[in-house]
Amino acid sequence: MQRNKSVWSARYEVFGQARVAGSFESNLRFPGQYYDHESGLHQNWWREYEAVTGYYTQFDPLETLASYAQSPWPGFGRSLSENYSYSSNNPVTFFDPSGLDRVPRIPTVPPAPLPPPSMPTPTPTPRRPESYEGYHLIKVLSATVQPTAVAEDMEYCAEVCRKSNCVGVGCLYVTTPRRGSRVQCRQGPSYCNGGDEMVCPWHNHGAKFPSFSQVFRAQRQ
Repeated sequence: MQRNKSVWSARYEVFGQARVAGSFESNLRFPGQYYDHESGLHQNWWREYEAVTGYYTQFDPLETLASYAQSPWPGFGRSLSENYSYSSNNPVTFFDPSGLDRVPRIPTVPPAPLPPPSMPTPTPTPRRPESYEGYHLIKVLSATVQPTAVAEDMEYCAEVCRKSNCVGVGCLYVTTPRRGSRVQCRQGPSYCNGGDEMVCPWHNHGAKFPSFSQVFRAQRQ
């Protein structure tokens, strides 16, 4: 006995006609079909199928029952080819194992719904109570110094400072406003009291930009 030798093979046409080769006899064809040598047809349970033409030799029995329930004329409302066709003339996508109804070759399982995108919940940055205090001090400083700066057409600068070893409201204060640009203020010595921390610098632009008042990081502390 020879090993790894093919004893049966078949070349199928689109509608199931098979060209068989080999010493072994197998009459299986499309799912649910059995080839009958005498008639040349495929037994497909409720009906007989002719693979050469791709049509059944009998009328669709389900359509017959449905039609008789509505009209004395079987198949009323459907074309003749629809009542005799195999799997709606689409054997590539469907097959008919019983001769009654088409079935998808690949089960059409609806895809599972995608979960909603997991967006990270933004964590609000807690703002210290002193941030409101610092912002208020800057607003008061701007309103107080701005008229003088515009009248003199001079820039003024100052700092908001935090007292050392102090936490919470009441720890911030503003240095005395002085003439000078932002660069001059930053390059000069710190005007906060010894050991105190500068929270943010402030300056304006005099008459060049009368409404300008740069707060820097006061609102983000």
